Formats: sequence, structure tokens, C-alpha cells
Amino acid sequence: MQIAGAIAQGVFGRLGSYAVSLLAGLVSSASAVASAAQLAAAGRITVPAAAVASVLASLASAGVNFVLVSRLAKSPTLIGKVG
Repeated sequence: MQIAGAIAQGVFGRLGSYAVSLLAGLVSSASAVASAAQLAAAGRITVPAAAVASVLASLASAGVNFVLVSRLAKSPTLIGKVG
């Protein structure tokens, strides 16, 4: 994921990093956040860009969790609280 983020950053700039983070967040937001932090620490992306990428990954992960809960939960009360 870090390699994809670096390549996307090089080709598409900041938006490339955001897109990779958003897609990575669908699978593992923790890995996406760690990759963004490592890229920022290495100076490949700015700290604000890493922060935005991390938020996007977290939102994507929350969206996946919402879909899973709403489809798998048998409790309307739980679905109402999550949604």
C-alpha cells in the first residue's frame, strides 16, 4: 500500500495519495494511516496531506462497517444507533 501511495503521489500528486488511502481504507484503515504516516515521515507527502489521507481511510472504513452492521445485524435498534 505504501508503494501504491508513493506511485500515485508521483503520478497524480496529492489526489493520488487520497485515492489510494480511500481505497485502502475499504480494507484496512490502520494500514492506510500507517502508510500515510510513513510517507509523511520520509518527506514524500506533506503532513497535512497525510492527515487528510488518514481521515479519508477512516471514513471509508466506517462506511464499510456501517454496511456490514446494517446487513448482518438482526436488531433494528442497533441499526438505528449505527445509522
